[in-house]
Amino acid sequence: MLTLEARLLDNGLSQALLKKEQAARKAMSSTMRDLKRRAPAKVAQAVTDVYAVKQGDVKPGKGGMGGGGKVQASGETIGEFALTYTGSPMTPTHFKMTPNGRPAGGRRYGIKATIKKGSKVQIGHGGKPGSDGGAYARPVDSPYFLANLSGGTSLPVQRKGNKLAKVFRTVSIPQMVGNEEVAEPAMREICNLAEKRLTHNLERFLGR
Repeated sequence: MLTLEARLLDNGLSQALLKKEQAARKAMSSTMRDLKRRAPAKVAQAVTDVYAVKQGDVKPGKGGMGGGGKVQASGETIGEFALTYTGSPMTPTHFKMTPNGRPAGGRRYGIKATIKKGSKVQIGHGGKPGSDGGAYARPVDSPYFLANLSGGTSLPVQRKGNKLAKVFRTVSIPQMVGNEEVAEPAMREICNLAEKRLTHNLERFLGR
């Protein structure tokens, strides 16, 4: 068996190609670092364009994300890049819940929150014992009312027997990100970001 191998006779050209290959790898590596650092903010913006939640609740930060949410970026190339979101449904306190606590004097109240922008929803109710139907009079068809839990936070809860049981929860970060109204613009922004950062880094390492 005879094997023929092609070799570049001009060693300078070979070295130039090698340098370009190394520079391209550096450009891709730098681009991926940029994506992993900046892409979650693009997703957070897309979420807050649709949902009435603070950006700090849906992107990594010192205070943590709402609902115990986390995001993990992975991939070594742009084609492999992915953001994976995890987390539990959040309480209405993240969605402009009103009132923030039980009104003084046991006045009747209705609990409301704005999950999606422009759409306030009724969650529950409350009332003074002995007033028009009692403590759990229902101006709306919901068993939830405000109760102070650990840390003094007021949350909508449902009573089961003599115990406060289920806390009313809304949506999780994965659910919001997975909504087509959020996912499609978020993907466009991430693709635009990838293209801009790759162009910048190629110019940086390869020269214009």
